[in-house]
Amino acid sequence: MNQQPIQIFVTGGTFDKQYNELTGELFFKQTHIADMLKLGRCRLDLAVETLMMIDSLQMTDAGRQLILERCESSPASRIVITHGTDSMEHTAAVLGRGIRGKTIVLTGPWCPTSSAAPMACSIWAPRWPSCRRLTRACTWL
Repeated sequence: MNQQPIQIFVTGGTFDKQYNELTGELFFKQTHIADMLKLGRCRLDLAVETLMMIDSLQMTDAGRQLILERCESSPASRIVITHGTDSMEHTAAVLGRGIRGKTIVLTGPWCPTSSAAPMACSIWAPRWPSCRRLTRACTWL
């Protein structure tokens, strides 16, 4: 059994966007990961570190290099990276070329986890057969 904690690196993305009800805009304030884990009654041994709070469309090569360096230097062999979905594949390619001997999962939700967004997922996703699996992504973490 692996006794090391699972490392979670936070980079922002839709996981951490908040909705401004007055302007209708999404913005970043702080990560919601700890709240999501508490809501899900997570009992795993985890280490959470915020690397950045950006939309993945603003992810740069320097940001990907930081993620790579933190994954390489982490003692954890199991790493989860919260990441926006718009450029996730580019970060995955960088990690795939640079990391060996560790399991790394990049994850990003379909909708923001703050305010009423998860409720919107649970209301709308079941209406479309192709989106049913997305409901789980919005409510399970």
